[in-house]
Amino acid sequence: FATEKLSLQELANPSLNNVIVKIDTVSSSFTWFYGLTPDTEYYVYVQAMCSDVETSKWSNSLKISTLCTPISIEDNYVESFELEVTGKGTHPACYIVGSNVQSKDYIPYCDTKYKHTGKSSLRIVSSEEGNGAYAITNGLDVDDIANVKLNFWGWTDCPSNRYAHSIVVGVLTSPSNLATFVPVDTLTFSSTERQYEVHFHKYKYDYNGERGKFIMFFSEFDLPNDIYIDDVSFAPASPCPTSFYFDEVTHNSTLIRFTSDNGPYEVKYSTTACTESELDTADLATFVVEGDSLMVTNLSAYTTYYFYARSTCDGKFGDWSV
Repeated sequence: FATEKLSLQELANPSLNNVIVKIDTVSSSFTWFYGLTPDTEYYVYVQAMCSDVETSKWSNSLKISTLCTPISIEDNYVESFELEVTGKGTHPACYIVGSNVQSKDYIPYCDTKYKHTGKSSLRIVSSEEGNGAYAITNGLDVDDIANVKLNFWGWTDCPSNRYAHSIVVGVLTSPSNLATFVPVDTLTFSSTERQYEVHFHKYKYDYNGERGKFIMFFSEFDLPNDIYIDDVSFAPASPCPTSFYFDEVTHNSTLIRFTSDNGPYEVKYSTTACTESELDTADLATFVVEGDSLMVTNLSAYTTYYFYARSTCDGKFGDWSV
């Protein structure tokens, strides 16, 4: 293992170069190597030991990159996508981005068109010819992802029905194997920025006995997609989570269904996005729901509404959903 490419002379005489960080002998078909530095590129060379005195030629180098140090949710981590240089081909060092095509047009990148704070955000674009864009966060230093919630801000300048203006958020076990991705929620964006929240209490999957600790944003829809995310953060999840979806939406009503089994629920809605303090103090339309659904009527046609709900557990309210 070396932090720079080596010549044949350096491979034959390791003491000539101080970039060699590890030399080991392996007798099995695979092995783990420990003691490497996080977020570092290494050049790996291999030769076969044919006998006690004979060896093969050194292989060509294989370049690998170690993952970044896992995120501690106690450290108030926020990814704001602030880079000195933005545009296609740029992304935070600890994010893994890609697509099912190699064009930079469809690989997530930092862009200045939208930002919640700072000067840039992460743009995720997909289309029929460039679908499957994804962005993977750094791993989380947690015992169980089910006890974590994700918060971020999002926006789109393509809110028409010709676009998906959505993103799938889920959990990934192995960043090198996208087949370990498990969707948790699909979020819809509008031309008004808002904060989104995803709870992972419904994530029950494990891959070969290992539960995922990476979060992935995934864009794969039948329609083109063009959305922006900013200020990604993590926090301990409420022990009393709330999840719901809109089953029916008409010109003047909507049916809300709850899926978190933590009723009764308190529901509030407004034509403007609200902070948690505003939800606790503002005079908003409010419902208390004993069952698992709520029909809201007398809404105005062609109007954007923001709905918020919270559950009750052991007689106490949980956090507001956003």
